Amino acid sequence: MLSKLIFVFSLVLVVYADQKLWEEYKQKYNKVYTPKEDDEHYINYLKNVRDIKKHNKRYDAGLETYTMGINQFTDMSLNDDYFNQKYFGKL
Repeated sequence: MLSKLIFVFSLVLVVYADQKLWEEYKQKYNKVYTPKEDDEHYINYLKNVRDIKKHNKRYDAGLETYTMGINQFTDMSLNDDYFNQKYFGKL
């Protein structure tokens, strides 16, 4: 029982930390979304941050030649209509 409680508590802390970083990210890059858009962009953000961390671990291991970082595009996907319309015009 105690191990389940610790696991749930740890999960809550991770979600809270991710949400806090998401709010800081949106403020830094002046991102404002509707609630539906916010959910979609948050998912993209989490996936991209995960990929950035994986890539940079590979860099640290000497398997990559460059590092990646969080920027104004981290909450977007190349399959994202918002991204394509904003940066490439209507496709």
